[in-house]
Amino acid sequence: MPKNRKVALREKRKREGDMVGGLCEYLNAAKATPGKKRVLGLLKAMKKHREERKSERRRRHRFLLELFDRFALYQRRVRVGLRIDPRTDDWSTFWHVAGDRDEGAAVDALLTLHDEKLDYKLRQCTCGKWYFGNTRNCSRECWTMAYRSTEEYKEKNKAYAKKNYDLNKDPHKWRED
Repeated sequence: MPKNRKVALREKRKREGDMVGGLCEYLNAAKATPGKKRVLGLLKAMKKHREERKSERRRRHRFLLELFDRFALYQRRVRVGLRIDPRTDDWSTFWHVAGDRDEGAAVDALLTLHDEKLDYKLRQCTCGKWYFGNTRNCSRECWTMAYRSTEEYKEKNKAYAKKNYDLNKDPHKWRED
């Protein structure tokens, strides 16, 4: 790969990382604002549309109308347009940020992720934190907590604790393993 392409790719990933970081920061903000609810509603509608793409035409149409309704909420806040390709039922967007800058930047990042077909990587962890990635949890700590709450772990831990108790109950007993 030529050096210029590597540098361009590195810069693009840095921009995307900043954009996604800003979006996750906006979604993780403790304050529940009407703007945050609108962005989450838009994200939910986008995910529904992606999941229902292969369903029957009438059902797909209902989800597209829901998506249009979500975009209509931004009519005065953010200038957003939606183009639908009738052959593939795929959609693309164009927008201009106006009004609330944080909400506009979040919508901008969300739509950019959709255009680059990366919106499926935006996820909410079991702890409630939003993150961008392929994993099921946002951090190692959350993964550990989720694993420790499974029945498999509880059974293994119970057996280990019983064995450990039995071994240490009599200090003069030799290990048999």
